[in-house]
Amino acid sequence: MAIPEKQDWASKLKDFEAKINQLGLDPTNSQPLTEQGKSNEWITGWFARLPPVAKWIAGGLGVILMLALLRAAVDFIALVVSVAVFAGLIYIVYKLFFSSSDS
Repeated sequence: MAIPEKQDWASKLKDFEAKINQLGLDPTNSQPLTEQGKSNEWITGWFARLPPVAKWIAGGLGVILMLALLRAAVDFIALVVSVAVFAGLIYIVYKLFFSSSDS
């Protein structure tokens, strides 16, 4: 049963390649058509047009922004760990004092 499925996929692949060749598309020379690609080109062009001093300032601001984001992520992870430890302590206290009186 696996052999007909393999042949089916091979025939579908050949059909797809034939359609691509018929349309004259070159997959190696494709241009980004997404909005993100356009915005990346705009940002790259904007940065290239900046004078050297402004490039240093923009780079410094970028580093400061990345450090702030990293600090926020570390603080969030510390918060999650603290809440987990606190929940574990509450569970242990419950098991020791309240659950043991039932048995």
